[in-house]
Amino acid sequence: MAGGARGDELYATEDAGVSWTRVSVSTPMAFKFGSRNYDVPTFFDDKKGVLPVTFSGSAHNSGFAFYSTEDGGQTWTIPGPVIPSVDPINAGVRHFAEAVSPNVWIEVPPAGHKVAVFTNQGEALQQKRSDGLPSGVVLLDFATPNKGWAISAIENCPGKTDCVFESSGHESFDQGQSWVRLRPP
Repeated sequence: MAGGARGDELYATEDAGVSWTRVSVSTPMAFKFGSRNYDVPTFFDDKKGVLPVTFSGSAHNSGFAFYSTEDGGQTWTIPGPVIPSVDPINAGVRHFAEAVSPNVWIEVPPAGHKVAVFTNQGEALQQKRSDGLPSGVVLLDFATPNKGWAISAIENCPGKTDCVFESSGHESFDQGQSWVRLRPP
């Protein structure tokens, strides 16, 4: 279970939810002064899992990493590169990520301007431009390593009194490299 008011709490259970233990992962040295924001881990069997973590703080303390486990979540390690953020990430804001399969993990920053595709169980990284995906990503979901969807929400305040959130859905068929806006019927 991941969450908390700032998204910085991670808990595990071994007895179907009767009791919970707080879990923490080691922080890379570059992000030691930032805070962690956990996403819900994805498990592919009872031992192997992937945990997306966003590090927030100043521009020098913000970034993203996938952690993996081979022992059911007892220990977590970073198998591949850590992605530093160009801009600072505020506490509670996170990168959106999905462990699509044991070998393909996809990440989109809140700005939505690029997509990172991790392969070979997180060891290799390809960063690709993300054409057609607006900023403000609030949800990411991939059904296969190639096919996925995202929802973006942007605040529009033309007169500072008439603020509305505008949301849109987008679909990708190439690991998030290009996106097409979904049009409801």
